Amino acid sequence: MNKVVLTEMQKTKEEVFGKKIKEVAPEAYEHEGGRFVMETYRRIAEEGGEVDLGLVEYSNHLVAGTYHCSIHHIMDNYVYIMLRNVTELEKTKSDLEKTNEELSEKNIKLAQAADRDRKYSKIFASNTAGLLVIDKESLIVECNEAVGRIFNF
Repeated sequence: MNKVVLTEMQKTKEEVFGKKIKEVAPEAYEHEGGRFVMETYRRIAEEGGEVDLGLVEYSNHLVAGTYHCSIHHIMDNYVYIMLRNVTELEKTKSDLEKTNEELSEKNIKLAQAADRDRKYSKIFASNTAGLLVIDKESLIVECNEAVGRIFNF
């Protein structure tokens, strides 16, 4: 028995080795997905082959996580099951997808703002009327050339 599996299950070797899965992890049989996985173990042990089950959710009163699970035939009536805890990886992927969506939305808004700035700059620069941009304290922060001609500066 692999130490990683024991750590994930939060069980000792004595609590697991030589026992049936139903004795060690009865919660695996409590829902359809778990029963499907157990049936797949039995089928591959009898018929041979291998199956990649992909992501499997598992939880009990001690642990909860997402595992990548594959089942591999070793010899008649025996399989090995490869479980890899990908809980953090899946959370990170989800967080990255959310961040990418947010960044995409921000990029769209920035592109729209840049488009408005280009339009504003063209109107501002080419207008023969004097245009000023001032802040709430009446500080002139920008003016076009027409203002310079009007006030001789």
